Amino acid sequence: MAIAHVLLMLDMVAQVACCGIRRFKLEESLSFRQTMTRQSDWFRWIMMAVLACVAVYFFLFANQGVPLPPVPADGQIKDPALATAINKQIQSVNQSPADLGMRLKLCMIYDANGLETLASDCYGQLTELVPDHPRAWYHLAQLHRRQGKMDQAMIAMKQAASSPADTQLPNWQLGQMQLEAGLPEEALQSLENASEQLGSMPAFQVTMMKAQIEAGNPQAAIDLAERKALVNSNIGPYVHRLLADAHEQLGHVEEAQQARSMATDVVPSLSDSWMVEVAQMRADLTALKSRIAAAIQAQKWNEAINMIDLLRQYETPSRDIELMEVTCLAQTGSPEQGLQKIEQMMLDGPDDEQLILAKAAMQLQIGDLRNDPAQFELAIAAVEPILDANPADLRAIAIYLRGLRLLGRIDEALATCRAAWASQPQQIGPLLVAADLIRAHDAWAGNEDLLRSLWMSQPAHPTAGALLVLALVDEGRHEEATRILDGLDNASLDAATLNKARDAVHAARTP
Repeated sequence: MAIAHVLLMLDMVAQVACCGIRRFKLEESLSFRQTMTRQSDWFRWIMMAVLACVAVYFFLFANQGVPLPPVPADGQIKDPALATAINKQIQSVNQSPADLGMRLKLCMIYDANGLETLASDCYGQLTELVPDHPRAWYHLAQLHRRQGKMDQAMIAMKQAASSPADTQLPNWQLGQMQLEAGLPEEALQSLENASEQLGSMPAFQVTMMKAQIEAGNPQAAIDLAERKALVNSNIGPYVHRLLADAHEQLGHVEEAQQARSMATDVVPSLSDSWMVEVAQMRADLTALKSRIAAAIQAQKWNEAINMIDLLRQYETPSRDIELMEVTCLAQTGSPEQGLQKIEQMMLDGPDDEQLILAKAAMQLQIGDLRNDPAQFELAIAAVEPILDANPADLRAIAIYLRGLRLLGRIDEALATCRAAWASQPQQIGPLLVAADLIRAHDAWAGNEDLLRSLWMSQPAHPTAGALLVLALVDEGRHEEATRILDGLDNASLDAATLNKARDAVHAARTP
């Protein structure tokens, strides 16, 4: 096809030239100077025509030389969400065939979702289109590495590391491969090539430490750990393990034992940003559900709602997902809509405790938001049967206590805390709630036992000890309050509450 286009272009040039020659013959009677001028003009005209034809060729036909990307066979992709993501990316590539970023993303989607043959073909095609670009070689190497094809992985990663730019990550990964292959000297050279850009990363530095140790340079590894203060990093325990190995090589028995006592054999993640980018390309339904849960954990309520709507395009959400959506609706100012959804779900299971508790929690949310105490009463009434059957049900206790608190029924709430703690002494949740209630409402009288139990179970709690002191002062037990106050010297204690306790003791002992 390209040859035919070139022949067509040459034919156009020939026709232009013939036209110029015929016209030149008609003007032979002109003076020599005029003739030379006309020849020059016609020559420029012919050259412009040639350049125009070349431009037309490149604008109209150049893209036809870019191959189509590898695509799945019909029916190969069973997961509907993944199929949608792949088809969308293929369309993007076909619309912009020369956009290598679009092609790389398609390759990574194949890679992240376990379509190894398609990923290998896609990366391989990219290496042919742009042999000097590191990304395609890098990801092809990582794919071979996961498949256990270490020789091919090493070759591909060396290609990535020899690219004109962006070679720091390929050199780091190449160094890891060379260490795995028992080539520490080569690994040191690769790591040195990456050190200027990655030298501040603890994960990179432990790779360098390991290479120095395996290359027979244990002192260099020790010096590196000291210079970079690696034992204080988030991978300090693994650094201690490497230090133990280094000291053993040097015959430092005591230092090796000390480092080993603080070490772990758990190797930290040595992934880099390019590997993370691939992992984020998971596009199946399982990944979508995981992202929904992660969004809720991060309190990104609207983002979670949008993803749940997307999930509905492929399947009916499970009850757990529906309840997640209810939480999102409550947090985004639409608790009535959430309550309606729960009531619809309860049509199939009116005695479902999880749904009853979810409905009660939503009623508390509505009552608090709309200033409607009747909703608090409804929530309390809903969880009472659950507490009658199981007084230690912490979910029901939490809702019940919040309802009482919102209604201002503090004595009942504290009695509930005491009963819950008595039924499950190992659970400090009721004690924590009780401490908050006592502090917020100055409800010291008769509740010293709850505060003492919290303080004894958690001596470093920020406020438990000081609150106990305040309760003892309120009961007139000044000597005991003073004795406990003198022992409150933990740095984690809440300064404001501690000062309040000191002021109370001082005032009680002042005539």
